[in-house]
Amino acid sequence: MITTHWVKPPNQATGQDHLATRAVCEHLYGLLLPGITNVTDRARYYSFYPWLLWSLETSGVSLASDVVVDYVRRAECLFALVGIAHGHAAGADGRMHGDRLVGSVTLGPVVEHLRSAGGEVRLSDYAHQDENRANTRYFLNPLGGLGQYYRGSLELLGVLSRDVAKGVKVGYTAERGSYLAEAMDVGVDRSAFFDILRRDRVDWAALDALAEFCPCHLSPGSREHGTLVDLFTQRPGTVFAPDSRGHEERRLSLGLILDLAGRPDSGEPSAARVLDVERFRSGVYSGALPDGSTWSLPPALEAMRLHWAQYQRNELLSLAAQGLFWAALTDSRRQDPLVGASAWGDWMSSRYAATIESREVVYERLSVRS
Repeated sequence: MITTHWVKPPNQATGQDHLATRAVCEHLYGLLLPGITNVTDRARYYSFYPWLLWSLETSGVSLASDVVVDYVRRAECLFALVGIAHGHAAGADGRMHGDRLVGSVTLGPVVEHLRSAGGEVRLSDYAHQDENRANTRYFLNPLGGLGQYYRGSLELLGVLSRDVAKGVKVGYTAERGSYLAEAMDVGVDRSAFFDILRRDRVDWAALDALAEFCPCHLSPGSREHGTLVDLFTQRPGTVFAPDSRGHEERRLSLGLILDLAGRPDSGEPSAARVLDVERFRSGVYSGALPDGSTWSLPPALEAMRLHWAQYQRNELLSLAAQGLFWAALTDSRRQDPLVGASAWGDWMSSRYAATIESREVVYERLSVRS
């Protein structure tokens, strides 16, 4: 029997970058801010993961054991439950507590249940990997948010390591990883956290007792906070001293953000003074502050601003290209059906070439003026 596949209908394209125009943007982002991505949302995970692995090994669990995956998944669930619960208890802005914690969307209702109805829940009811119970599974990736979001960044920073030869699922480095782990361990109750992981049961009182694990407890002045600052800036004289892992680019990018954060917002209502990604991107692109004045910077930071301006120009180009592609596809549906990419390309070129060329002239004039 011969099985053919070429007659199957084409798969529906998904995602938001069908033309791959954002690949350049993603590459530039990685060069300018190595070790930090748009999905590594919480700084405390940079110390939590090495602390978790270090604690497991310290307690006698081999990192080559299959149980490591179960521990990571249950630990991520407990970490998120604590943060969400502390946000409820404090009655404060969730951004300081449970927001953006791995599994928070699935685990948020669990905390609400524990708070209102009492009782206890099993961590394994949400940390499982059963495809038949996907609606209660907190995360698909076997290693959870560690495997999906943070592992690559932590390996790039020299905090985590891989030892495939020894069968290690995921490991930490003896110098940087253990240093971060010990810094976090000073401020948390490791025994209480692991007791819950082993019992696989938690209630509201237990979550409240573990409040020091909430991200809001990563406070200035603590050893863990200072160690993470050393990590991100790779401060000389520490175990994170400058090396070849892109420390200079990350240091200057963070310096650029801090400079913008410290600028006075003249004439702007205090309620509107929010340093977000849009303000940063508009600032690096235009070289201007929110009040319209020139963003004057030292030479090193100005050079980094120009690199970020290039990133933002590519972002705008990506949006323009995808917008034009969408417009052309929409327009082509009103015409006679076209077959083949080559025929469609010829049609698009003949219809839009003159318009694109005129816009290029305008853009070049604007670039010269700026």
